[in-house]
Amino acid sequence: MLALIPSADAAPAPLLKTDRGRAFILQNGKPLPLHAYNDYIAPMTDKWKERINEFVRSGETVFFLNIRHPPSDYFDSPFWPDDGVFPTAEPAVTGSVTNQARFIIERCPTARFYVRATVSAPLAWTKKRPGEVQTDDEGNRLRHASISSPSYLDGLNRSLRNVVSYCEAQPWSDRIIGYLALPYGEGLLPLTLTGKMFDCSAVNQQEFRLWVKRQYPDEAALRKAWGNTNVTFDTVAVPRDQEWKLKRTTGTPTVGGKPFGAGRLESNSGTRDRGLFHWIEPVDAARELDYCRFERAMFLRWLRTITTALKEQSAALGRTRLVAADVAKQPLMGWQILSAFDGVGEPRDFPNVLQLSGSWDQGELLDDPTLDALWTPADYHARTVGFAWEPEGPADSMVLRGKTLLAENDARSWVGQGAENQGAFLTPIELEAGLLRNEGMALSRNFHSYWCNVGSSYFHDPKIQEVIARIIPMLGRVAAAPHRETTDAIAFIIDDTSPMYEDFTSGFQSLAVIWQRIQGLAHCGVPYRIYLLSDLRKDNFPNYKVFFFPNLFRVDDDVMALLRKKVLRDGHVAIFGPGTGITDGQHLTAEPATRLLGVKMELVPRTTQRRVIVQEPRGQNHPIVRELSAGHIYGDTYAYGPTLIPADKAVAEAKAASLGWSNTSFFINRPGLFLRENGRGGAGNGQPGPRGADDYAVLWSCAIPLPAELLRATARQAGCNIWSEENDVIYASDSFVSLHAVKAGKRTLRLPRPATVRDAMTGVVLGKDVREVTLELEAVQTRMLLLE
Repeated sequence: MLALIPSADAAPAPLLKTDRGRAFILQNGKPLPLHAYNDYIAPMTDKWKERINEFVRSGETVFFLNIRHPPSDYFDSPFWPDDGVFPTAEPAVTGSVTNQARFIIERCPTARFYVRATVSAPLAWTKKRPGEVQTDDEGNRLRHASISSPSYLDGLNRSLRNVVSYCEAQPWSDRIIGYLALPYGEGLLPLTLTGKMFDCSAVNQQEFRLWVKRQYPDEAALRKAWGNTNVTFDTVAVPRDQEWKLKRTTGTPTVGGKPFGAGRLESNSGTRDRGLFHWIEPVDAARELDYCRFERAMFLRWLRTITTALKEQSAALGRTRLVAADVAKQPLMGWQILSAFDGVGEPRDFPNVLQLSGSWDQGELLDDPTLDALWTPADYHARTVGFAWEPEGPADSMVLRGKTLLAENDARSWVGQGAENQGAFLTPIELEAGLLRNEGMALSRNFHSYWCNVGSSYFHDPKIQEVIARIIPMLGRVAAAPHRETTDAIAFIIDDTSPMYEDFTSGFQSLAVIWQRIQGLAHCGVPYRIYLLSDLRKDNFPNYKVFFFPNLFRVDDDVMALLRKKVLRDGHVAIFGPGTGITDGQHLTAEPATRLLGVKMELVPRTTQRRVIVQEPRGQNHPIVRELSAGHIYGDTYAYGPTLIPADKAVAEAKAASLGWSNTSFFINRPGLFLRENGRGGAGNGQPGPRGADDYAVLWSCAIPLPAELLRATARQAGCNIWSEENDVIYASDSFVSLHAVKAGKRTLRLPRPATVRDAMTGVVLGKDVREVTLELEAVQTRMLLLE
């Protein structure tokens, strides 16, 4: 017989609560622990039971229940097995959620549950509706529905409501925390994951045509916008991959609102470049950009169908449940997924999968009241010990909204089939350092994580469980301590509308967003946070000391006003990447960059590789250059254009400090790195006096990723606390710090304020009222400290 946790008859309790700054998820009004376990590999088999038992013995009390797919197909749901068929109960199979719940409760009487459900259309539906599944431009159909399909959305709504009704009728319903939606593709169209661009299904064609008709008052306006005198509302068609690729490689680019002919460029070889630049003007891709706007509208409608069904049905039954989805992979802007996972595809020209899936400009989705949380795995690009651990979703954006993110800790180990996966922990030493690193990430940034087995048996080993059994009490100690955000950090601000000014490829964004974080931000000795540009509009946005804009292409009056209000003031230092201000939203021009940076910029119509060698004029002796090694060179071989560069002598004329020289192409010989102080400048530049409006500094680079050492030296100019002078991984808040290192030796952690420092794992006090702590580290080790 199931032991039930009684439920109160009072009004539904809130879902999230902050206690002394620490965010908690609530269940029946009570805070949950900062950990959970999800195992969806063959529920109720002997191996599954063994793994559940291990976690119970290690102290876990929160588990995931996974709606099992019927034998027809992995993505099918028992609540939607066929077109028009919506059972109100799951079949009596061994792996049912009821059997999962019963087994767990028998072993853990206080267990609480998340329920996870698929959102795929059933295989039988896809076979009966071939015109409503994702289809590439060659006519190849995928097993997954077009998200624009009204029939799919209707079935999704009905089946998810039945999931909720069934679960809430079970004897374990009072243990339910919430419902987590599992979309195949994890928020990206499966079609785009294959390297394709446009969903050419019949239903998507139909819905695109209807959408276009709603956007334009008449056909004359449509023809003007698309530059096509023959198009009508009845002939509007979804773009085709090959049509765009041909245009990208052979078309005439537009610069400053005028067609640009490559023959106007001076050339040594006589060879003329053909095709569009990486950055484009809207007129160059009017139909394709409208398709992306349409797909975004469909994406939002799809997600809201999911979250509304789960939220409303819970409410109809008198329950308040957390609703989460695995979507919004904005920190992976530029994700070249085929290359990253499988080593295939066109790495540099791979399509921008977020843009073409409609997952861009997602602030509106994150604000939606029916979405309480995101849940995502960690970035798979770099999981090996020594690298940082980062969720795929915008965790800091969710925390800013009073919501949360559940980071899926599916770290592979020497156990099971994941041992050969990149980043798998191969020894107990690696495993302990890696698992602690992963927890430090979430604890420092005030969101949640859970262990997850998605393959075979990642945690199924006594040595691994010994570590988990020590981590769980540590998480309890941290949960009992306050959380205070720090402003001694770098805010990494992603503009997730920026792909709309590119040629639909992902190469630049991969460098600027993904690899900048992995190679530079994560190792600069200063903690970082990742936000969307639209987050800056929130009144509660923290007053960080350093801001980094890797892809701020569009700079107009609205963006300038936002930057002046939140960034360009108070002694902050703002870091800007190569494409900053390259467009005003309509035309490619250097004027927005000039206005923002305070240095006259020039737009050179050349596609170039970008490198910078750190150097300065004799007699300047700038502290940033002094801090870097002689001959420091950074950049990448990826070529993109046009090339934004300071005008001749403009850096000196603006009284900016030239810190490095560009290495781009034979015909460009200009500074590639400069710092310009405004007013009293950065708070750490040595000039006395308070900082207010118009007191700030800007650092601009023509190459990216910027190295960790340069970021550290730049942060110092903002008066930012440098937590570590080494290139270890630092996760920190004002009340917690984690140091993850793979090199043995002595480390000094410098704190932004005097604190009593306590080892989070042992509880031992390491110092009272101290500003720094010295630690002796072994190779491959993570230390976690509470700052009281």
